[in-house]
Amino acid sequence: MLWRRERTSGEAPEPVDFALLAWLLATPAWANAKLLFGHSLAAALLGGGLLALTPANDEPLRPARAGLAGLLCGSAIAVEYTAVFAGPAIAIWLVWRERRRWKVLVAAALGTLPPIVGLALYHQAVFGKPWTTGYHRAEHAEFAAIHGRGLLGLQWPSLASVWEHLLSPWGGALVWCPLALLGLLAGVWAARTEPSPSSRARHGLFAAVGLSLFVVLLGLEQGGGWRVGPRYFVLALPLAVPGLVVLTRELAQRERLRGLGFALLLGLFGSSLVFEFLAANWFPHLIPHGNPLGDLLWPLALAGQRVHGLPIWLVGLTTVALVGLVLVRLGRASEHGIGPWLGGLAIAALIVTTQSLGPISEPDAEAELAAIRAIAEPDPEGRSPVSKVLRE
Repeated sequence: MLWRRERTSGEAPEPVDFALLAWLLATPAWANAKLLFGHSLAAALLGGGLLALTPANDEPLRPARAGLAGLLCGSAIAVEYTAVFAGPAIAIWLVWRERRRWKVLVAAALGTLPPIVGLALYHQAVFGKPWTTGYHRAEHAEFAAIHGRGLLGLQWPSLASVWEHLLSPWGGALVWCPLALLGLLAGVWAARTEPSPSSRARHGLFAAVGLSLFVVLLGLEQGGGWRVGPRYFVLALPLAVPGLVVLTRELAQRERLRGLGFALLLGLFGSSLVFEFLAANWFPHLIPHGNPLGDLLWPLALAGQRVHGLPIWLVGLTTVALVGLVLVRLGRASEHGIGPWLGGLAIAALIVTTQSLGPISEPDAEAELAAIRAIAEPDPEGRSPVSKVLRE
């Protein structure tokens, strides 16, 4: 849906293909999709709902389409509670755009009711009250204490939460999805500068919802658990695609500063692609301490640790072919010479090297790596996995 919408909105195909590939392969979307957690499904539902709210080519929003959008966005909440924080931005945008068409507003509101009511009934049946969640019933003392602060662990951002969700080597957005943040910021700019009213409206909605979810992420006390990058931000990753299309289009034009920006864009894409490829295909559960690249992912890859699924050589060959095709087409469409491409390669190599060698490794990294390899399936030495019977 994103690919079709961006291509039919008048954008050149090359920036669209690059931006879509950056979301799919250069963010934690890759690893999370393979894990079958709810984050990717919630992202698809929320993104589909926002696309339904923004018809292409300045078409008016019909009530039936608004009802479908409400149903999709409400279903995202039923999959992942964090999606509820997209609601205020969507409501403000919708009232501002459709303030004289009450049928559209009513249809959108009614569309959200089936999944929300269903979720409330589930809570009533399982936890005793419509507004009581599983987090309220947590048995683990530390886990219950975290979710007992603020709104289920949501508070004002603190230094600890900003470090965890923005800068940490295992969960920081600037480490694992910098292109998504750039795409959302570019969306804010595009909401003011794009020539088409429908395009400005779409960029404004996507950027407002994505940045709202990012602010919520920074206030989350919850930070533990094995995952790749900021897992509660996976919900917002596809919302950065329209802005990233505009950013790629603008930086591909010939100017000295834009050439530097294009090199930085390529460097971030290349380094993120390496990180996400390693995490998605070897061990998509980063331990929340130490240096996940140097302590975990590179050792597993260099040791030839096999994984379930398609052969790694086939995954790698397919990835290289797809990325190569998109980059070649982007290179032909850009107005720059070879300089920004060499600069991007150097930036990517620098980021990968520095991130792999630092920060300081975890003292117990070797023991943790050995434990992970011992339980990995299939076992590299051909042993059968250990089976244990759990008794009360």
